[in-house]
Amino acid sequence: MAAPYGSIVLMSGEKPLLLKQLNIQTSIVGSNSETSVHMEFFNTEGKTVEAELDFPLPENAVVCGYAYEHEGRLVPASIVEKEIARVTFEQEVRSGGSASLVEHVKGTLFVCFFSN
Repeated sequence: MAAPYGSIVLMSGEKPLLLKQLNIQTSIVGSNSETSVHMEFFNTEGKTVEAELDFPLPENAVVCGYAYEHEGRLVPASIVEKEIARVTFEQEVRSGGSASLVEHVKGTLFVCFFSN
């Protein structure tokens, strides 16, 4: 079960990923708010690792965007069918590339997989 505010689970490798930077920005307009969360992790392995981030959202929250930083540039997400996304992610990981995948689990729980 996920921790109330997210958790990081290292899926391969021996050392933990370290949270290097966390930046949260919120803007409020009327009765709506938009929050952006930027998390930067440091890979202590010195090689490519695959990790999982469980990211629960508050009730009534929605995801309106996702991007993954690779070699200094943001790669925006594309919405595709779950099976296609999973196959594409796994192919990229097997080829040694960097990749990221976000899946809706249920309710307000999302899980992010990334390899870098």
